[in-house]
Amino acid sequence: MILERFEEMMDGYAQACKVLKLVSEEFPQEYADVPGFRETWESCDLKKIVPMAIFGFDRNTNELVGVIMCQPNLFQLWNGEPLTHLNVDTAMIKREYTGRGIFSALHNIGVFLSSKTHRFDYYEGTTIWANNDRAIKTIFPHGTPVRTHYVVQKRLLKKN
Repeated sequence: MILERFEEMMDGYAQACKVLKLVSEEFPQEYADVPGFRETWESCDLKKIVPMAIFGFDRNTNELVGVIMCQPNLFQLWNGEPLTHLNVDTAMIKREYTGRGIFSALHNIGVFLSSKTHRFDYYEGTTIWANNDRAIKTIFPHGTPVRTHYVVQKRLLKKN
């Protein structure tokens, strides 16, 4: 099941990347003081990235320590509309790196890359509500809920 979900996500990226247009390659001055950002920016080919998947690595060990993976709104794609919406699908931070700003860094860079370079302007975390209270507490300093979430459960009883 995990492999099938991963393949589904990669298919979404493949579909989206066929139509995505790079709208800006200008260096973001708001990140000029962030250590390593200019070097990373200049070594990156913005035409070949997937701006919906942001990975974080430990500078000393090169170990993967976090990832935020979003899915493009495929309904926009299928309707022939410009892609402007992303659904935050997966956010993972390695346990020993939690509380060290990894999520914030991935979020800030990811929003910048997707919004400034590819014009995404709406982000939604659709399934995170039911799955992870700790993640919700981490995310909301970076955004605002735009709707109320209700969990409704219906139990069907077996007739005798």
